[in-house]
Amino acid sequence: MESFKEFYNNKTNIIIMIVILAIYSYLTLSNPSFVNFNHDEIHAWNIAANFGFIDIIRLMRSEGHTFIWFMLMKPFCGGSIFAIKWLNWAFTFSAVLLMWNFAPFKIQEKILITFTCPFLLIYPVVARCYGVGILLLFAAAAMYKRRLEHPLWFSILILLAANTSLMAAIPSLVLGFLFGLELIKKRMFSGASILLIIPLSLYIQWHNPIIPAYSDQYLFLPRALDFLFGNFRYNWCDSFAKVVYPLVIVASFMFFRGKALIFWLLSSFTLLFVFAFAYCGFDYHFYFFYVYLILAYWINSSLRFKNFFRAIFCTLSMLYCFKTVDTGWHFKTYYKETAACITEGLNSGSTIYTTLYDHNVLLPYLDKVTLKDFSNNSLLSFENFQSIYTKHQEPDFQKLYDIAPPDSYLLIKSVKVSGLDFSDKTRFRECGSDILYRIK
Repeated sequence: MESFKEFYNNKTNIIIMIVILAIYSYLTLSNPSFVNFNHDEIHAWNIAANFGFIDIIRLMRSEGHTFIWFMLMKPFCGGSIFAIKWLNWAFTFSAVLLMWNFAPFKIQEKILITFTCPFLLIYPVVARCYGVGILLLFAAAAMYKRRLEHPLWFSILILLAANTSLMAAIPSLVLGFLFGLELIKKRMFSGASILLIIPLSLYIQWHNPIIPAYSDQYLFLPRALDFLFGNFRYNWCDSFAKVVYPLVIVASFMFFRGKALIFWLLSSFTLLFVFAFAYCGFDYHFYFFYVYLILAYWINSSLRFKNFFRAIFCTLSMLYCFKTVDTGWHFKTYYKETAACITEGLNSGSTIYTTLYDHNVLLPYLDKVTLKDFSNNSLLSFENFQSIYTKHQEPDFQKLYDIAPPDSYLLIKSVKVSGLDFSDKTRFRECGSDILYRIK
């Protein structure tokens, strides 16, 4: 709380904060991504609108997102979908506001963090579960010095953050583990008991049949190298980041001490392990390394080599101020209108086969699909709607011909597919931008 009082005792700081946050609000709210929706945003909106709490919990096995974001959207599902943009923006803005008020950073560092790519171009404009997770993590960091005075509230913050996304669950588990040991050592078991619930949040997230498909389809190493190092083809700042990242690791060993060092190392290397062996990750996932670094810097109390670390941290932040985002990549989202021919086929008793990913996307739009989980089998059955999963998500057509009943269909992307005959116009029809192909 000292930093809060010191900050507000200086009128210049208050004026600078108001001006910076006003500029930040204008830049984020005027970003084209704020008024455009991608697949993940609309897909989550439809899940919140069409499913109850129990079904949402069951869908987490195939969604990879935890229930908190869906339940936060639910009260707004009767109105405009733009509500989720404002909701997410409010969470991310509040996280930045918390950082300005409570983080023990110099004002120049706060300005740099505010205008870095994650907090300016990604988290406030992409309406997903990450903004609320960062807000809860920043709230835990703000309460960190007083955690022993309010162990139950600190534990609740960690517990909630762990149930927003896997990226937020990792640092929450590390904080919970360190705090739990501290409480047990001090014989304060009331707060430690709730921390035991946190690991349960990972069960549904890890037991996810979609993750292996992504890991096989997208290579982790090229994405990691492109994100960490980049080259002049993308942006000049990426080329210099390859020098900064090793220095961050070195500086963390020199500057961080105790729990801050353990937190940074465990969090960052666990996330790296996830990217390497479970999920390849994308930019908004990779930037959590930066979020972890901010949190470690926030809770660190050591003064050793602080100026050197600040120089490295500010350099990295400055590079992120110049990084741009590629907004051209989107998955397709099915609406009830574009999925009409699929619904018609299901209602007529036909069996429709598709890839695991297509099934996941279609599920919120099809009213008569029974939620079942056969994730241990290569063939996932959902009554008349069946999903074929292979290593590269390419259906085994011979296997389909062998097992498919009469009047069955294959839902495929409208691109050239080997092994199918498109000369017979009676065997396929357009379904949105996809093709529904009759197998038998």
